[in-house]
Amino acid sequence: QQSTALSTPGTTTTITRPPKPGLPAPQRLRNLLTQEETGLGNPNHPILLPCVYDGLTARLVARAGFQATFMTGFGVSAAHGLPDTQLISYEEMASTANTVAQGLAAVALESGDPPIPCIADGDTGYGNAVNV
Repeated sequence: QQSTALSTPGTTTTITRPPKPGLPAPQRLRNLLTQEETGLGNPNHPILLPCVYDGLTARLVARAGFQATFMTGFGVSAAHGLPDTQLISYEEMASTANTVAQGLAAVALESGDPPIPCIADGDTGYGNAVNV
């Protein structure tokens, strides 16, 4: 595993990237979460999921070496100049999710590592039981 040290004034955090062998991102995320739930993860290093809201932030998070990321509904709304009050459309959210995925995939191609998993905020679900 590769490690990256991030420093801020007064602190240093080491982030370990996932190994290169190619488990699909959803399976790697399940494994990561299962390790935390069962206590097999490192209690001194919780899972850090920095939020992304576009392709650039996705690339920055992936290049920084985090194990996974989270696409924030608030961030996507704000990047579109809207408050987080369900004003962003399903199409805009899906388009942003595709842009985030492309950013993560681009870093994976550059680094030779598999793309990191991303949890996407589904906001209000965009419908009712008929849409599920």
